[in-house]
Amino acid sequence: MDDAEREGTRVVDAAGARRGRVWQPIGWAAIGAAVAALVTTMIAGRARTTEPPGALVATSVVVDRMRPEIVQSGVHFAVAPGGKTLVFAAVYGSTRVLYRRHLDRVNPEPIVGTEDGSDVFFSPDGRRLAFEKRSELWTVSLDGGTPQMLFPNQPLRGGTWGEGDRIVVGRVGTGLWMVSTAGGEPRQLTAPKQGERHELPQMLPGGRAVLFTILANEKPSRAAVHLLETGETRLLFEGIGARFVRAGYVVFGLQERLWAVAFDPESLQTLGAARPVRDDVLWTVAGYPQFAVDAGLLAYVPRSQASINQRNEVLTWVNRQGRRTALPVKPGRFGLPRLSPQKIALSFIPVPAGSSGPMISAAAS
Repeated sequence: MDDAEREGTRVVDAAGARRGRVWQPIGWAAIGAAVAALVTTMIAGRARTTEPPGALVATSVVVDRMRPEIVQSGVHFAVAPGGKTLVFAAVYGSTRVLYRRHLDRVNPEPIVGTEDGSDVFFSPDGRRLAFEKRSELWTVSLDGGTPQMLFPNQPLRGGTWGEGDRIVVGRVGTGLWMVSTAGGEPRQLTAPKQGERHELPQMLPGGRAVLFTILANEKPSRAAVHLLETGETRLLFEGIGARFVRAGYVVFGLQERLWAVAFDPESLQTLGAARPVRDDVLWTVAGYPQFAVDAGLLAYVPRSQASINQRNEVLTWVNRQGRRTALPVKPGRFGLPRLSPQKIALSFIPVPAGSSGPMISAAAS
C-alpha cells in the first residue's frame, strides 16, 4: 500500500454535467494467500462538489487453505446492502460453503446451513440470504435459524430479493421467475426466445421493474428491464451483468472491462455515454465478469491474480464402466468441452507457475 496509485474516472450525462465520482482505486501488494479483500475508493454517489471525499481505507485478509469458488457460469459472491459485508462461496477442504466477510473484521466466517451454496444474494435489509443449493432455492437468516427451501429442481443463474419479500431468479433455460418467501408457486415473468437466456436479475428501486441480462448464442449480450405490472421488456444496451447503483449508475461488463453509465430508475433510461471504470476484472471462460456491487462497494476478482480456480487439471476420458484415461494434453484449466465423432474442442487457460489462488478485491468509499 506504500506505493498506492490513485486515479479518477467520471461519468457525465447528456448535458455534460457532473454526476459524481465513479471510483478511484488504490494499488496494493497482496499477501500470498488463498483469499484477500481490498477496500479502496468507488462510487461516491450524487455527492455535492463541496462535500469532502470519503476516508480511504485499505485492508487484506488471509484465510489458510480456503479459496474462492469461481465457476464457469454466473457470479457466486454478493455485497450486502450498505456495502459493509461481502458473502462469497469458497472451498475449505473438500466442501464448498458460503462465507461472510465484514470489512471491519479480520477473518471471514462460515455461514451455517450453506454447504454447497452458490448464486448468493441478500434480502433488502441485509439480514437474510438466498442461494442455490443442489439446483434448489434456499433462504437462511444471518441471525441464526434453520435454512428453508423455496422451490426445487431448477438450476439458477442469479437472483434478487426485492421489497415485499419477493424474489426473482433466472432459471436456466426458462427465463425469469418470481416467488414469495412466504411460499406458494413460482410465477414465470419472461419467456426467452429460441437460443436466448435470461439471467442475473436485479430488482430496481421501487420494485416495479427488474434489470437483467439477455444472453444469446449468436448475438451480443444485452441489458434489459422487465416491467412487472405490464409484462413489457425493454432492451437497454450491449453488456452483461448490469447492476444498478443507487448513486444513479448502471455498472456492467463489456469487452473485458467494467463500464458505468448514468441511469434514471424512474424513466428506465440511460443518460449520456458509458465510461470504462475498471479493466482488471476476471472474466470466466463462459463469459461472465466476476464482480458484484451495492451502495459504495464494488467487489471483484482481479484478472491478474486468478484464473478460474488456479489449479492444474488433467483432461480425462471416462467410459461407461467408469474407467478413466488421461488424455495427452498439457494439464491446465479447461472449460466448455464439445465432442465430435473424432475430436474434442474446449477452452484452455494455462495456470501460471507459482500462482497462489484467486482473490476477491473490493473498492469502496
